[in-house]
Amino acid sequence: MRLTRNTTTDGRCKYAIVRLDKLRKFPGSSIIAAQAVKALEELAGHGLLEYGEKGSEEECFVLKLKDQFTAWTLEAYVGRVRIAADIQSFNKSVHDSLSEYANEVLELADRSYSHPSRKIPD
Repeated sequence: MRLTRNTTTDGRCKYAIVRLDKLRKFPGSSIIAAQAVKALEELAGHGLLEYGEKGSEEECFVLKLKDQFTAWTLEAYVGRVRIAADIQSFNKSVHDSLSEYANEVLELADRSYSHPSRKIPD
């Protein structure tokens, strides 16, 4: 199993971040706000946008590599993935896939530790 960003020709991730907090700061009558809202509605209408609302099936929590706590969080995640890989040691394909995934996530943790703009999240 690989991170999507490592399998696409453009190197982009599985998800993009829309800064709704910044969109909300635009005046309601601004052209950019209206265009953005229309684009988001269009994406949502095609099942391409997930808001990750609390309690929903798609609930999520986004981590940025520059956030001070991300590296530690990713390392803990890698630890659990490795435990899952060890449990699957009888199934080489699953074990190897999980191990590969753990290594890719660990690379993210390493990049988080050395991020030049590392800070406490706001």
